[in-house]
Amino acid sequence: MRVILAEKPSVGREIAHALGGFVKSKTNRYLTNQKDCIITWAIGHLIELHHPTANDISKLPILPKEEDWQLRVINADGYQDQFDVIKSLFDSPQVKEIVNACDAGREGELIGRLIYQKSGTNKPLKRMWINSMTKDGLINAYKNIKDASTYEGLNQAARCRSKSDWVVGINGSIAATAVMSRKQNLSQITAVGRVKTPVLTMVVHRQREIDNFVSDQFWEIGAKFQIGSETYDSKWVNYEELLKKQKPQSEDSEQSSDDDDDEDEGSNDQNSSTRFFEKSKADAILASCRDGQNFKPVSKVIENQAIKKANAPNLFDLTTLQFIANKKFKYSSKLTLEIVQELYEKHKSVTYPRTDSTHLPSDYPSEVTRIFSDLITKQKDNKAVVFMAQEAKDRIGVVGKHIFDDKKISDHFAIIPTGKELDPSASDQAKKIYLLIVERFKAAFLPPMEYSETERFTFIEEHAFRAVGKTILSKGWKALIEENEESTSKKKKEVILPTFQNHSEIKTLSVALTQGKTTPPKHFTNGTLVRTMQNISRLLKGEQKKALKDCGIGTPATRANIIDELLSTTANNGSAKKAMLEETGSNKYIVPTDYGKQVVEFLEENGITSLTMPEFTADWELELEGVNKDSNKSVEFMAHTNTIVTDFISKLQHAHKNIPVLKLAGCECPECGSELNLEPRFVYCSDTTCRFKIQRIVAHKVIDDTDLQVLIKNKQTGAISGFVKQPDPKVKGSKKKLFS
Repeated sequence: MRVILAEKPSVGREIAHALGGFVKSKTNRYLTNQKDCIITWAIGHLIELHHPTANDISKLPILPKEEDWQLRVINADGYQDQFDVIKSLFDSPQVKEIVNACDAGREGELIGRLIYQKSGTNKPLKRMWINSMTKDGLINAYKNIKDASTYEGLNQAARCRSKSDWVVGINGSIAATAVMSRKQNLSQITAVGRVKTPVLTMVVHRQREIDNFVSDQFWEIGAKFQIGSETYDSKWVNYEELLKKQKPQSEDSEQSSDDDDDEDEGSNDQNSSTRFFEKSKADAILASCRDGQNFKPVSKVIENQAIKKANAPNLFDLTTLQFIANKKFKYSSKLTLEIVQELYEKHKSVTYPRTDSTHLPSDYPSEVTRIFSDLITKQKDNKAVVFMAQEAKDRIGVVGKHIFDDKKISDHFAIIPTGKELDPSASDQAKKIYLLIVERFKAAFLPPMEYSETERFTFIEEHAFRAVGKTILSKGWKALIEENEESTSKKKKEVILPTFQNHSEIKTLSVALTQGKTTPPKHFTNGTLVRTMQNISRLLKGEQKKALKDCGIGTPATRANIIDELLSTTANNGSAKKAMLEETGSNKYIVPTDYGKQVVEFLEENGITSLTMPEFTADWELELEGVNKDSNKSVEFMAHTNTIVTDFISKLQHAHKNIPVLKLAGCECPECGSELNLEPRFVYCSDTTCRFKIQRIVAHKVIDDTDLQVLIKNKQTGAISGFVKQPDPKVKGSKKKLFS
């Protein structure tokens, strides 16, 4: 008999359904066919790597050897119980082998391996690699179970990633906490990490750009031309420069959808093709377009016409869904994740949400056909769901790799509806996110929007004035989007240029200057920040760019939490803390707090760029890929990580020693009469030979200086309020559902 270990209960049930003949156990914690197979599951990350730490900067760096790492069950509701069930199944005399069927990827490999290791079993370990959740896909994966050694490189890469994150995070956070505590007299943890700190740095750098931005005046030249009774507007362009920048245009050219534009870039005001930053140059062109009081005639016209296509958008991955939800509804990335997780777990109306893929497996057309049929028949009274669903369904066979591409799927495929109708009791927020997913699902299968574009350059002497006309030939997928737009103002209007036979028909009505000012870069929002984390490779070059092109920094499952942690004003123990980021204004722009700025400034001043720049993660991913190909490189990878950590810890320790220690005024050591050093968590004697030391924090309450003076002088104080009872460790951690 074999035990198949799935990553989640839902996957375990799908495997059982595909193989057939399975029944629930009495505890509902596993399924069995009572013959040769048992299927059980983890709860995502069930086991974590651990190593004891000392919260003291002088005892850093903490660099565990391989034999020093410990494994422990994550302290969350129900986790220990589920692990005990898994271990008992592994230990059963009837069970002869274990099959890791956790998600097909680095994280899934680690989850299964750590559970296997923690169980203490030495029974053979196999691997069931699931690329598709269809019945045929699961059966095929079951038939092709391989020995776990086939994936040893992936296992070592996963372990290296987990260990490195721990080593960087724990050392960096302990050291940064000590530094910022002494520097700011701050009694809270200053958490740093491989992803968290570069994200903070990006926001700080953007704020610096905005703060230091100096607006420049510019001038543009506009012209109005007339053909018969019709007119059209044009703008002066540097024609030669524009030709160099433009890509060759061809008939029937295709463009990608602009529906997911990031809107997080800085100002694009530095447009040298149309703008003058010296008014005299604009005046000179304006003067050359005149002949006394009149305007000179049009000398020639160059016109480019093309039929273009704007392809349908891809299906949703989690980050794009979070970006669009923030753009449309101002939902935070964390809120969107919570909503779509509810749609997946509670309502069963969408597929697994924590994905970075925008494609489906190649064997999914029949499943997609079923989903469209369910949407059309089961939700026939919901116009928003049914609208254009049949047209989308009819194109399943022609969309090809725009939708179905195995090479573009990692651990999970895109977020799509399951066909199950959403419960009417669902919240308005859940309904909005559900309809977004259904809309994107339909749109992805619809044909491109086709339009005719006319680019007209009207010349006065050698000066070119550009106008662009656009005529929609077929709305395609855009018809669906326009139907669901809340405001018609978002719809782009057609621009039709009047026709002519000869340039002599065109009359110049006016040529005039307009004045403007350049604008600073835009602030990040929750949506654009999570999208920038996904597309961080745009800021890099060469091999580093390639390394992060498909993964970004953070994962779909962690990006929202990272942003939320930086915004949080509440510590894990419930006490108040200073946030590193904050949201401001009705647009909820994300800006750094003074504390966040100080953290980045301190790290940069001390040359600790490994914690502030995404290049560290890019180099890290390149090395992990090497481990994936050759598991023996894991030793080299960890040695390199330890070198980096040792370097930045040395710098932080040096900086810590150079920060003056605050003194507790008006009080002296009761044992030797020396000055008392004041740290955020302790008060202790400045004489290193004296052992006097008392805690400054009691039950999450920071004792203020006045009360400390009274306590040290009188050995007691008056009544002090604000103490917080220590939470019960038995209920510590987030509660997660086991069987959703």
